[in-house]
Amino acid sequence: MKKQLITHLVGFCWLICFKGTQHFSSAVNRCDDPMLCPDYATCTNARQGYYCTCQRGFVSTSGATEFTDPAVRCNADACAASSVCPAFATCENIPGSHRCACKRGFASSSGEQYFTDRKVKCKDIDECSRDPSPCGPNSVCTNKRGSYACTCPPGYLPSSQPGIPFSCTDIDECSRDPSPCGPNSVCTNKRGSYAGGYIDECSRDPSPCGPNSVCTNKRGSYACTCPPGYLPPSQPGIPFSCTDIDECLDLASCPASATCTNTPGSHFCTCNTGFASSSGEQRFTEPAAQCNDIDECSRDPSPCGPSSVCTNTVGSYACTCPPGYLPPSQPGIPFSCTEVASNDPVRTCHNRRLDAAPSSSPDDAAFCTLLTSTFSVLGDPYERKDSTVSLVKAAAGFASILEQTPSWSNLSTEQLSTMATVFLQRVESVLLAAFANPTGKGNQTIQMEQLDVQTKVIEDGCPGKDSVISLEVKGETMKISCRTIQGTVAQARAGVAFASYMGMESILNGSFFHGQRATSVWMNSRVVSAVLTSQTKSDFPDPVNYTFQNLMPSSSPDQLICVSWEATAWRGSWSRAGCGVLHSNATHTTCSCNRVSNLAVLMASGEITAGFPLFLVSHVGLALSLLCLFLAILTFLLCRSIRNVNTSIHLQLCLCLFLADLLFLTAVDSPSHQLACSIIAGLLHYLFLACFAWMFLEAVVLFLTIRNLGVVNYFSTHSPKMRHLSLFGYGFPTLVVAVSAAVMPQGYGRQEK
Repeated sequence: MKKQLITHLVGFCWLICFKGTQHFSSAVNRCDDPMLCPDYATCTNARQGYYCTCQRGFVSTSGATEFTDPAVRCNADACAASSVCPAFATCENIPGSHRCACKRGFASSSGEQYFTDRKVKCKDIDECSRDPSPCGPNSVCTNKRGSYACTCPPGYLPSSQPGIPFSCTDIDECSRDPSPCGPNSVCTNKRGSYAGGYIDECSRDPSPCGPNSVCTNKRGSYACTCPPGYLPPSQPGIPFSCTDIDECLDLASCPASATCTNTPGSHFCTCNTGFASSSGEQRFTEPAAQCNDIDECSRDPSPCGPSSVCTNTVGSYACTCPPGYLPPSQPGIPFSCTEVASNDPVRTCHNRRLDAAPSSSPDDAAFCTLLTSTFSVLGDPYERKDSTVSLVKAAAGFASILEQTPSWSNLSTEQLSTMATVFLQRVESVLLAAFANPTGKGNQTIQMEQLDVQTKVIEDGCPGKDSVISLEVKGETMKISCRTIQGTVAQARAGVAFASYMGMESILNGSFFHGQRATSVWMNSRVVSAVLTSQTKSDFPDPVNYTFQNLMPSSSPDQLICVSWEATAWRGSWSRAGCGVLHSNATHTTCSCNRVSNLAVLMASGEITAGFPLFLVSHVGLALSLLCLFLAILTFLLCRSIRNVNTSIHLQLCLCLFLADLLFLTAVDSPSHQLACSIIAGLLHYLFLACFAWMFLEAVVLFLTIRNLGVVNYFSTHSPKMRHLSLFGYGFPTLVVAVSAAVMPQGYGRQEK
């Protein structure tokens, strides 16, 4: 122990004497200590100490060339190789690696500011493509590698003061003396240039020569002329102007059967309908061109339709039917010939009227008499005539025919079908003829006792793409799209008519409905007609909606059928094709159809048990009953002074009646599902049974009261308990309904017939 202490003491003295003097001696070389500088570094002794520098090929982690911080290390210089970064890039060493950055005026292809991927290149930035230009307005920007240069175009000066943004200022050449335009001239400074010389009067706006003219500038003046097709002013001294020559005043401008149309400075010819130009052009100006007649009858198929005779005429053609065929009865529809059956009743009556031959039977005589009177008012379908028609006179004729409908009851079903078909087709024919009358009125509304007719005409196109036209007659409404009225082919005059007939519904009953018996189908609205001038009568893109007044209230929408009258060879019947019920209530039904047929009606199938007056009285009476019952319930609940057994029974009776009436008024016609209907029927059965049970209990209490009038304070000691009365008043109906539902569940609900 003593020996170790002496050894330490000697070592300490040696350090003090030798090493201490070396630290404070400036002549001592500190770089003798190899631990002062890191690896790959060179130590250099200095006057005040030392410093370290990294060897060639290495760089310090601090970025300093000379350092003394012992934490600094020397890493390999990754930027020593020239291929580390691409051209136009600088290399920067970072701890353990390096990174490249493009020089000013260049951008990396990867879009990164710093990168190490050797595939990335530095591309020149086109500063001149920026908006706004870095050179300012009125300047020329020239892109260079890594930079750009700004210059001024001719006629501009660059900014004279350094340090301000580059800009070019226009040079006012006209301010120079002498003027660059020369003597006796007008110098006009322009942006970057100037204009000089004589004044160009023709450059003025408006032109000094006026419209439709040609202005030619001259030295010190100008001249005005007119182009071909225009005439100069005939009188001197007035302002120059060119007047269009109307070439169509010269009859020789266009050939025969052609129409001349004047245009500014020219004209053109078009062949009339039924003719075609010899040049093949629709519009032409060649004087040698001619308009030749078109043989429409040579077309295949024939424009007259099958089984017809087409005769070509100058500029047109005529269609006729051979013997045994009937032409169309309605003007404005495509011509077609219908073969006449040997037993055609209309043809038979027509021939008898012409030949004055007697009828074979009294029934046929009555039928032909009615048909002849119809022909005399509305026209014979076998005599196709295109004449002007007054809608007011036609409506009077319709009314006179409808006044005779009671006499139709003596006709057979086939004869009724024929009469109705003839009447409806002649009505449509007359309405179309009224639309074709160019002198006729447009929108009209005619109201008579037997019928109402309303027409609307569209002459200047539809007011909007989705505009809807509404018509109303005798409470029935028709809503149709304006583009449906116009049709697929634009018409100069398009129209729609809507008519409602009084009494026709009693003639065209349910016996004319396909697949139904008259005893199970009723007519439930008036008969109406809709007529369009468009050739398209069905498959409309927009449905046509008809709203009818119900003659009798309907209890369910399932019982309603929207039908239209379909006629074939003077026979007709009701058909539901193309129409369906959109929505309905007790008073009105709306049908949505994709067609406009001769007749659209509403029919009701099923059992109709109540008329509208009874429907109205029932609902008003139930509403008043509910109000009174509600007041009675409030009285029994709030007046404690009158509360006893009798008033408690009255309260339960009023509650049952109130709930039964409320359920009957609001829910009896609403449900269309069989289960919901059965539940409502069961509740009504239960509530009305409860009413009778509480009335029975009231009678029992009244009997006990009268029998024990002589007993003092009888009810104070023998008063029945309400829980016992409620057990019978509500328990007995529950038992009856439960047994009924178990024995015959189909007894609750509506059974379709």
